[in-house]
Amino acid sequence: DEGAITVQDATGRVEARTERGPVYASFRAAPSGFLETRRGSVEVFLPGETGAELEARSLRGEVDIAPGLAWEGERGEQHVLGRI
Repeated sequence: DEGAITVQDATGRVEARTERGPVYASFRAAPSGFLETRRGSVEVFLPGETGAELEARSLRGEVDIAPGLAWEGERGEQHVLGRI
């Protein structure tokens, strides 16, 4: 499928996938699931420190972590793997 996906104030597992378009998701509790787009951006909004595991990869773009967000793990230009 194609097009933008928006998920607001999720409290459980979220699975969202699109071929083309952005994916936006906000969580009120620790996130679970996956968000994927082949041609677009993924933005995730979390409620403070969640202890969530994060694995993010991009084939054609960059993976950014918001300034000031506490996290630990490894980071490359096109991937992030760690805990928020």
